Amino acid sequence: MNSRTPSTRDSLPALSIALGLAVGVFILDAMTPLGMAPQMLYAVVLLVSVWTYNRRIVKLLAWLCTALTAAGLIFASGTQYETAIFNRVVSLSLIWLTAVLALLYMRSEERLRQVNLNLEQLVSERTAALIQAVEQRERLGRDLHDDILQLLYAAGLNLKAAVPPVTRCPPDVAGQIRHTMGELELAMQRLREYIAGPRIPAGGEPPVGVALANLVQNMAVSDRPRFSLNLQPGLSAVSLPRAQTEHVMHIVREALSNCARHSRATQGLVTVQRDNGVLQIEINDDGIGFDPDDARRDGHGLANMSARVEEMGGILSIASSPGQGTRIMVRVPCAEEVRP
Repeated sequence: MNSRTPSTRDSLPALSIALGLAVGVFILDAMTPLGMAPQMLYAVVLLVSVWTYNRRIVKLLAWLCTALTAAGLIFASGTQYETAIFNRVVSLSLIWLTAVLALLYMRSEERLRQVNLNLEQLVSERTAALIQAVEQRERLGRDLHDDILQLLYAAGLNLKAAVPPVTRCPPDVAGQIRHTMGELELAMQRLREYIAGPRIPAGGEPPVGVALANLVQNMAVSDRPRFSLNLQPGLSAVSLPRAQTEHVMHIVREALSNCARHSRATQGLVTVQRDNGVLQIEINDDGIGFDPDDARRDGHGLANMSARVEEMGGILSIASSPGQGTRIMVRVPCAEEVRP
């Protein structure tokens, strides 16, 4: 359907045809005997009037056909007045029934045209917003590449140049240096991935158990809490969709990072289970604990975790208080895909 609003010029062809038909039907009515009913053809005039796209014209033509039907009774020849009156009453009923149907059709068409216009406007606005978002992302990608990424690269070079050879360092210091350099390289790699946009690797996402095991292992540094992973048997073969895997990894990484930086804990436990299509991840530590309400006000970490869990349709619960350690529970739907 054409979404353009019809103009008066669009009405002229259909109006001319309708008037010509009305005149022709009137002449035919005047030339036929009273017993015949050519005036019923006025309904065709009303049908043609639909293409004038003007409800006022339809009403005027209905009144015109009514007047011509009455006038035809005067000019027609014959004596069958009762039959003629009956035919014209039926014709008038048909004329106005057709007019009402034509008006209802035109009203529906106008509503559909307005809906189409609204949809086109909405699509145009969304397209403009999408283009703007893409342009902003491209600008952000350029700024991240030219500024933040270069600063991280320079920090890595300075760190390599500043530290003594690893063979001269105590084992604890050497491990800390290797871990710091690995985290810096990982940060640069992730930043490059964000700049380049999402890409699905050829081998797909690793199973969630393997990914979490690698994450917990990477957090194993001497001066940080020692985390253990309790993985339910079989989860090492369960793979989640890419987006869900990323959310889970970000949530667990944030929880472990917060524990390492703030909790003063000596050990922690990450428990991963699956039950009735729900993936349950529980993170416990024996640290000093904190007030979750204060943490939500002071930073973005817990808010980001909550947003990610909510996006997956899951539930996040945090149980902690000063001096009592911390327990973080994440429950999310598990669209499992078991790999052979």
